[in-house]
This record gives sequence, structure tokens and C-alpha cells, in this order.
Amino acid sequence: MNRGLSYAVSANYDRAIADFNEAIELDPKYGKAYYNRALVYEDLGRASDAIQDFEKSLELLTEPDLRKIAEQELQKLRGQ
Repeated sequence: MNRGLSYAVSANYDRAIADFNEAIELDPKYGKAYYNRALVYEDLGRASDAIQDFEKSLELLTEPDLRKIAEQELQKLRGQ
């Protein structure tokens, strides 16, 4: 997960997605991995993938601040 975040920050999106995918495979209930992968998909213009991951993250996340951002991003993406 941390390596995926590092790749995402440096715009190495393919590697970031691969690391987030691995985190999800290891723990399918890891909401932060879906959330962070959604952010990468959004940056790549892959709106439908981002929407799907933001929705999944909202099912799993307990952190109010991340839930709020995910909800805001979903509204923005759905408004496109």
C-alpha cells in the first residue's frame, strides 16, 4: 500500500495500480486500497473504474475524512 502511494505521487500509475491490486488481493476489505486506486483511476480519466472503486471504498472505509472525500469525488464524477 505505501509503495503504491509512493508510485501514485510520482505519477507512476501502472505500478501504483499494481500495488493497490495486490493490497486488495491480500485483504479484499481494505477500503483505503480501493480509495487510493480510485484516485489513480480518476487521474487517468478512467471515470467508470474510479466510480466503482469509490463506491466500494465507501462500503469499507470507517475514516470520516476519507469517506467525505470519496463522496465528493463520486458526485463530481457522476456529474460528468
